[in-house]
Amino acid sequence: EDVTAQRKAQAERRRYEALNEQVSQLSGIGGWEFDVQTQETVWSPQVRKIFEVGETYNPPLEDHPKFVAPEFSEAAAQLRRRAVVEGLPAEFEFQALTATGRRIWVRHIFQAERVNGRATRLFGTTQDVTAEREARAELELLHTRLKVAIEAAELRVWEIDVETGVMQWDSHSPPTFAVPDMGQTLRATSGFDFIHPEDRHAFGQQASEVVLSDVPSVSRVRARAPDGAFRHVEIRMCLSSRHADRRKIVGVSRDVTRDVTLNEELVRKQREAEESSLAKSQFVARMSHEIRTPMSGVIGMLEVLQRTEVDPTKRAHAVTALKSARD
Repeated sequence: EDVTAQRKAQAERRRYEALNEQVSQLSGIGGWEFDVQTQETVWSPQVRKIFEVGETYNPPLEDHPKFVAPEFSEAAAQLRRRAVVEGLPAEFEFQALTATGRRIWVRHIFQAERVNGRATRLFGTTQDVTAEREARAELELLHTRLKVAIEAAELRVWEIDVETGVMQWDSHSPPTFAVPDMGQTLRATSGFDFIHPEDRHAFGQQASEVVLSDVPSVSRVRARAPDGAFRHVEIRMCLSSRHADRRKIVGVSRDVTRDVTLNEELVRKQREAEESSLAKSQFVARMSHEIRTPMSGVIGMLEVLQRTEVDPTKRAHAVTALKSARD
């Protein structure tokens, strides 16, 4: 019976170890421990994989610094001393060096096991977070690019919770109608009060179409600014991902008053130019008629003079004058 119980315990332990190894591989987290008295370190297979060492390798104490980037060595050593001396748990992200010399980012979480007030061993987990750090850095870069683009284009970004009807925006890019003491939220229905009465119905239909049909929209409305004047605003709306916990209308608005004013000015100038050109054409036509009528009489008289004049000199003068009149 004792042998049977022992075998069951061993089988259960093997199943537990196999399960633990599967979890470790899926999560990328490995375990390790350091015996304070014997100065021996034991790494799990996942930790060995992270540091790219052999399947049976356990680092001796003198090799520990080799796996830490020089600029993080002092901080790592200090946390280890505090864990041993003061019993403080630690969580630390640092750049490590693998056996092949490759730099990676790892997250180290560990604590001390204490007996009679003294640390007997350190144990913890190690995870390769290089991909996570790179993704975070890429996300921060994209966020910075987006922020610069929004500021350069003078865009206003906001969202409306479809379920609650609450409109929310960022303090750095409030809507055109927002005033300093308004905060960063507003009931969407209250937002309609800031839209010109003639534009409210069409804008409301577009917002409903975005929600019901999940079709993006682009529109222009007149919105009342804090100074009371109406500004021309271009609004783009779309519905957030279906996979989000709460669906929202995501909106981007841009004050296009300058564009509208400039376009109206260009249209006015073009109309004035066309009217001026028409007036000039009419003037030229009228003057051409006024000049052509007496000129016809002059040409007729010169033709008569040319046929009847006997004096050669006078006839030559008449020919010259007739030629000039016809040209």
